[in-house]
Amino acid sequence: MFTLPADVLLHIFSFFPLSDLCHLLKKTSQARPEEQSRLLLNFYVKQVLLARIKHEAWDIVLDTPSNYFAILCNRDMITKIRPIARLSCVAYNSTSEYLRFEINDDESCFEMTDDEIEFQSMRIYCAQWFNLFKEDDRSGQIKLLWREGDQTKQIDDDLIIGYRCTKKVAASAEDNCRFCSSNNRCNKHAFISTPSALKQRLLQVHSIRVSLDWLRQGLTIQD
Repeated sequence: MFTLPADVLLHIFSFFPLSDLCHLLKKTSQARPEEQSRLLLNFYVKQVLLARIKHEAWDIVLDTPSNYFAILCNRDMITKIRPIARLSCVAYNSTSEYLRFEINDDESCFEMTDDEIEFQSMRIYCAQWFNLFKEDDRSGQIKLLWREGDQTKQIDDDLIIGYRCTKKVAASAEDNCRFCSSNNRCNKHAFISTPSALKQRLLQVHSIRVSLDWLRQGLTIQD
């Protein structure tokens, strides 16, 4: 089989079911340096898997613990629950084996109160995984520090998150009252001396960079 050109082999592997690709990848991952055929096979399978993830626009999802628990109980909920954020694969590097995911919806933001420093309870997973992180598995938990401006959080060598922190001032109820003016306030708002405003802290994850090894966590096939 290895006498075939590389492009032919890659084309053949592109028709393999995902489960078969993952099984083959697992079998060749422990190849020794002298096992050139297994090493080459491992390389080809990785290239096909990287291309498939990009072509199919796999999703990395950030969600609340309660939503995540519901999904663990019923995988069908993945398509029914609106997550905090959903990022799709837009590119990959075949040499470093890293993939880049970007936000689908520019309006997807976490809203935090002035008292919050970190968003304490975010869960991360890939929607295409066979096996999700267990509820008590800390590997699927992340915390992001709020600091105004563009930020980068490197969880480890396999997971890097790019996010943006902004402040937004929202008018309070009395400021939106059609009976109030700058000089006169209605009876409902008469005792408020100055217009008040609600300061919102917003956090938006706009990109995630992950290694193929990180994605493989949920693609384990039991022998």
